[in-house]
Amino acid sequence: MRALKFIRHPVQNKIIIVLPESYGDNDVEITITPLKNDNTKKENNFEKYCGFMKDIKMDTDVEIDKMRNEWKRDIY
Repeated sequence: MRALKFIRHPVQNKIIIVLPESYGDNDVEITITPLKNDNTKKENNFEKYCGFMKDIKMDTDVEIDKMRNEWKRDIY
């Protein structure tokens, strides 16, 4: 399947699409979605994620703790 993707600016709410000859008279599917033009630069703020999982014990952490405690000895 050969797909085309392009961005066009409508003129008076109209866009003209010219298909390549290789498409012939076959049916085509057309999907139109608006392009979000957000010119504001977003800054990555990774600090908000710092420590967000500190109170969550992962399954692997629990298993590792079990393994460590199996071998715990009172040797001085």
